[in-house]
Formats: sequence, C-alpha cells, structure tokens
Amino acid sequence: SVTKLMTALVANETIMFDREISVPRAILLYPPASTTSMSVQFSVGDLLYPLLMESNNAIAAALADYYGSRGFIGWMNTTARALDMASTSFADASGISPENISTTEDLYRLAIYLTNKKSFIWGITRTRAKTLAAPNGATFTFNNFNEFSSYSNFVGGKTGHTGQAQDTMVSVFATSVDGVSRRVAIIVLKSADYTTDISRLADWFTQSVAQGVSVTGTACASCAAPPTYRKISL
Repeated sequence: SVTKLMTALVANETIMFDREISVPRAILLYPPASTTSMSVQFSVGDLLYPLLMESNNAIAAALADYYGSRGFIGWMNTTARALDMASTSFADASGISPENISTTEDLYRLAIYLTNKKSFIWGITRTRAKTLAAPNGATFTFNNFNEFSSYSNFVGGKTGHTGQAQDTMVSVFATSVDGVSRRVAIIVLKSADYTTDISRLADWFTQSVAQGVSVTGTACASCAAPPTYRKISL
C-alpha cells in the first residue's frame, strides 16, 4: 500500500483538490459496511485522509476512476520515470496488484520528492485522527493505522502489507546530527514486522550519531546531490 503515496501525489497533480467526488458511504466506514446504496460527496483533498491514514483501497480506486483509471495509472508510471524511479511500475492505484513493483532506492527518491515538494502529504500521514463533514451534514472520523503517527520525530510515512510484499513502509524521521536537525528516510520491504524493523533501524542510527560514528551517506545522502526535479518527456 505504499503505492498510495504515488496515488496521492498524482491525484494532487491531475485533479483539482476542491473537485467533489461522489463515493459510496459504506467505503468510508471501518470496517466497510455491507451496503453501498447511499453515496456522499467529498472533495479530492478530503479523500486523501482515508486514503493515507486508513489505506483505503476503495478510495484509491475512486480517485483513479474519476480521472479515468487507465490514464491515472499512466500518470503514476510517468511520474515514476520523471523521478528516476527506473525499477518501479504501477498496475493499480491501491497497491493490491502484485504487478506493483519498486525498490528501496526508488522509494527513497519518492520520499525525497515528497519531503521537498509535497510535504502536505507527509502531514496527512502523521495526522492521528481526522473528522470530515460531507455537504449533506454526515460526518466521518478517520483514524491513523500507522503506529508511528504519535511519534514527535515522525515527519511522515506510509505502511502497507500484501501477501507477496509482506510488511512495507516508507518513512521519514527527524533527528539531530551534530546539533542540526536532519531528515532520515527509513524504508523496509518484505518485512515480517515493520514496526520492529523501523524502530531498530531508527535506534541504530540515533545511537550511531550519539556515539560519534561516521554516518556519512546515511544522515543526508541527498544533501550533496543535485536537487531532484521531475523530468517529463513531451
């Protein structure tokens, strides 16, 4: 479901955020209700909350369908190429398909872009709870399924799980390096327990810094690199 980070990015860049989409009321509930007869309207911007906080697959599909699923997936793959995510490809907007593939290096490139250019997406992913009101007066409260959302140094991130990918997570944390706040990306794929693995990696990094161990190339791997820009072929 880390695929949904790209879904949110493309939705932001291809659909006006105040455009309202009609979605079945049932898919906004957790767990989803059995009936889908009633619909409610929410703006695209509001729908990013259940998409990223609760990893709602139906919302991902609704965003793609609103634009046109084939074109939306095309934009996801175009954006991946533009960010030099050479080993990444997407087959759906939710991340369910086993044809969604990527690497830690590619997801790191996505994390850099989101951190530098689309930080509001990280802001949504660290929101612990959000209540939204539809135009008809109906209210829905969404809770963050990410265990790190309560951490004060959590900049943002997205978890996921499928049978093939197992636990996955793209995360960014803030830590002090020589008295300067640095952002550190920690990415795991095929994890048996993303919470434990992310925590251990974060602890290792923090302890290394505290002990004065050289972490060159880890604390700020992108600092010396040229700025990351999207490169879209016309």
